[in-house]
Amino acid sequence: ANVQALLSGHIHTFQALAYEDDLPAQIVSGHAGDELHTSAPNKVAGATINGVKVRSGTGASGVFGYVMLERAGEDWRLTNIEFSGKRRESCLMRGRTLECE
Repeated sequence: ANVQALLSGHIHTFQALAYEDDLPAQIVSGHAGDELHTSAPNKVAGATINGVKVRSGTGASGVFGYVMLERAGEDWRLTNIEFSGKRRESCLMRGRTLECE
């Protein structure tokens, strides 16, 4: 219950996911590796992963980059940044929820 977010990397893509169930938000930042995953979905809301429905989130398949987390008052601003420095997807993480643009 004390965990609000899970940070991970592995599948060579970027995704930020918040679930319908009371689970921590999940941030996958694996898009700085040697081979990108190009078929991971960018629109993740409504998807079901291991029987759990995704409430909100975003993804950026096939784009090299990194994620920056910045404090935003009591919340966190999560920004996906391309290798070139261009800012892409952005989410406000409030507790276990994500509001993504």
